[in-house]
Amino acid sequence: MIVQCMHEMTHQKVQAENKTGAIEMNPEHINTIYRITKESNFTNKDKLLEILTRWKKKDFNQIVNDHNYFWSVQGGKIGRATGRLTTKEEKEFISNNFQK
Repeated sequence: MIVQCMHEMTHQKVQAENKTGAIEMNPEHINTIYRITKESNFTNKDKLLEILTRWKKKDFNQIVNDHNYFWSVQGGKIGRATGRLTTKEEKEFISNNFQK
């Protein structure tokens, strides 16, 4: 479930042919998922904490790789990230998916 949430959070920042689901990537969500992951015994805990630590610092330089990691772990077939959204594209994604 945590991997799914993190995967959907990356959709706000990446270009992909197909995106299913969206969770806003904001400090509250990042911190909540970080706390849950830190207290867990997940097999991939270290990798998830590495990614979340970067996100907590607003470091999204590896967001395409992050997305594709989650996509791969979940058996992705369609929708591999091919690039990062521009600031304008990200604002449009946020507006279309999270603002009422």
